[in-house]
Amino acid sequence: MSENPKKSPEISQEQILSTRLESERRAIDDSLREERMVLGSTISGSIHEEKHKNSQYEKWFKLIEDEGGTFKKVLKYGNEMKFTAEGRKMLEKAARQAAEKDPKYALEYADRYKEEPYAKEVILMAAEKAPGSALRYADGYKEELYTKEVILMAAEKSPLSALKYAEIYAKEPYGKEVLEKAARQVAKKTPLIATNYADVYIKEPYAIEIFSNIIQSDPLAWLNYVDNPAIEKVLNQKGSPLDKQILAIIQRAKREQNKNIVFFIENIINRGEKYEDIEKELHNTNAFFEKLSNLYYSHPKIGAISVESTMKVNALDGVREIKDLHNRPDKERFKSVETANSRTLYTLITLGEEEVFASTFNGLFNRLMVRLKKENKSSYDLITEADYKNFRTFLKISSRFNRLKDLLSNMTKDQKEKLLQRFVNNIEKQENYLNEAINVANFFGSLKDPEIQKYMQELLKAQYERVKGKSQRGENIYGLLAGIFTDQMLTSFPREERKQ
Repeated sequence: MSENPKKSPEISQEQILSTRLESERRAIDDSLREERMVLGSTISGSIHEEKHKNSQYEKWFKLIEDEGGTFKKVLKYGNEMKFTAEGRKMLEKAARQAAEKDPKYALEYADRYKEEPYAKEVILMAAEKAPGSALRYADGYKEELYTKEVILMAAEKSPLSALKYAEIYAKEPYGKEVLEKAARQVAKKTPLIATNYADVYIKEPYAIEIFSNIIQSDPLAWLNYVDNPAIEKVLNQKGSPLDKQILAIIQRAKREQNKNIVFFIENIINRGEKYEDIEKELHNTNAFFEKLSNLYYSHPKIGAISVESTMKVNALDGVREIKDLHNRPDKERFKSVETANSRTLYTLITLGEEEVFASTFNGLFNRLMVRLKKENKSSYDLITEADYKNFRTFLKISSRFNRLKDLLSNMTKDQKEKLLQRFVNNIEKQENYLNEAINVANFFGSLKDPEIQKYMQELLKAQYERVKGKSQRGENIYGLLAGIFTDQMLTSFPREERKQ
């Protein structure tokens, strides 16, 4: 592998396929629901007719019991059950069982018992477990007094479902509040999916903020997947000058079929480079990856998600290429990285983490140590030159595969202490604080060096004292980490390393 993995930076079509599959799945589900309702009506009609024939309604209870007595059958026949006291008792029992065992079913057939005294309790219980279904089937109980409480709770737990089924509640007094919160939550976690449902909130004042965040953070995804003239119209009418600049470059790149240029919108707008000059430079594949890597480690303000996602795809492909040759001699297996510089090897290890197992890691790590020596750098220099990007992941993996001592021995004592302090300090302030806390926890889980253990224990204690009474999040994080660390020091767990 050359200075950068040689895979062409094409983004996977999985997101589009996933969206299409989801759409088709919803259509299938709706079709099945309609079929079940027709079948239920047929069965219910037969029961009603037979009841009037025999005037012995209790026989139908016996029939249900003979067929298995399941709560599903009782709920299906629910409209007929309400004619007698015994039927209502059976219906309540069935509803409660469904909420416990199959909450989706309890919500799908909530219209059978929605007016009963226990309905609110049962529907809330089911909605807690299956919030998406609570929103999907809200039509069955939306006229009831408790509906708002159910919708608010379900939308909080499943904001994507709140967008999917917005038409059910959007016109209610609380509808705008629920929709805005759901749209913002979805846009933050899965921005492209938020654009798929833009029609339900595009006229709202916050829509421009969502579109602006997407085009500024992920212009490549915008170019590939956002094909909605109404969204571009909103951006042109209400967007900032920066939004319009980015959109103009995306549109030009699309016309000229020069997708790679959108990675470097940051360079054009904020770093004084010209579109035409970048276009010429990118004809060389190696130049593209070197430029992309430089941009990634310089924390771009525009296109950060586009750059990082492509770097990650590239790193994973590079690691898989090595891993797939695990039965071959090392000289052949690691041929693709023989000339790679230290930063490229660091990138493969950290961004390709999901595919890095023992022998792959050791091969990359050994070559990294050799390359650092040739470049006259320490591992501390490497991490600082990367501006500490993914350094907790790097330390965690090094600890997992028992190479932490080798990594730290490449540093001065002062550098080692500074790095470990930064590793533990201010986790609660990080944007991805949960991921960073998990990295630290996993690091502790495989830490075996008594000297480092003692030093880390002191650092943890200092951090807990720092946040105590000042940050609940900080107290939670450092309290949990302290517990994990203590367990690790008291107990030794055998570890079976995967050899691929």
